Amino acid sequence: MVKQIIPANYREALSLLNEEPYQIIAGGSDLMIQKRNIAGLPPKFEKNLLYLFNLKELKVVIKEPSQIRIGSMTSLEDLLDHPNTPPLLKQVIAEMASPALRN
Repeated sequence: MVKQIIPANYREALSLLNEEPYQIIAGGSDLMIQKRNIAGLPPKFEKNLLYLFNLKELKVVIKEPSQIRIGSMTSLEDLLDHPNTPPLLKQVIAEMASPALRN
């Protein structure tokens, strides 16, 4: 049976990844469709699942002198609302997806 793990922080996630292989889930809607089984049954995974959705260390928008660093788990909606996001990028985000997809 596949275990589902939600690490408390980035350090714990790295530690878990050093112990054994995991299927990393960072949203997962496309992956769930790819792995779906017969209708009504849960998707079939070969590895334990490691969820990253709650890792605050990966949900950052940091403004630096010559660049802006955007964490890999920062949603488009969070990026749209963040004061460090440049206006041009906010315009693009607003046009590229509906609010439901931006979350």
